[in-house]
Amino acid sequence: MPEVTINIAHRTYRLAVSSGEETLIRNCAEKVDQQIASMKESSNLINQEQIAVLAALEIAYEAQKASQEKSVNSPIDDHPDTPTIASEELFKRLEEKDREIDSLKSTITELQTKLTESANKGSTDTALLKEIDELSSLCEKAIYNDMHKIGIF
Repeated sequence: MPEVTINIAHRTYRLAVSSGEETLIRNCAEKVDQQIASMKESSNLINQEQIAVLAALEIAYEAQKASQEKSVNSPIDDHPDTPTIASEELFKRLEEKDREIDSLKSTITELQTKLTESANKGSTDTALLKEIDELSSLCEKAIYNDMHKIGIF
């Protein structure tokens, strides 16, 4: 596990962090250090603990306020019923289903052409009509199930 050395309020700390989190921890430590320095300059407090607590409170307040602003600006993303599937994955699935729908439409068109040809010959082919109805029903069920799976319904 990587270690990061940071300085806050003229004190050095060594922290074990998750890999890839080093820069984030350094940036957070810098923000805390700046907030403590600002608190020292703008108040008459001498007690380091009070300064640290007020700095932590200010940072937490800013984070909470930013989080609330984000949820106001994008309420769909934070809604509990919003699917957690990444939008790229949804687009891939939709493209796949579009291809499947196109294939089914093509099959239906072929069958309708055959039906029209049969009707023009003066004979009604009930098996062909039944197959078209079954494919249409299958297509509708597949579309409904897939849309339900990805959260559209």
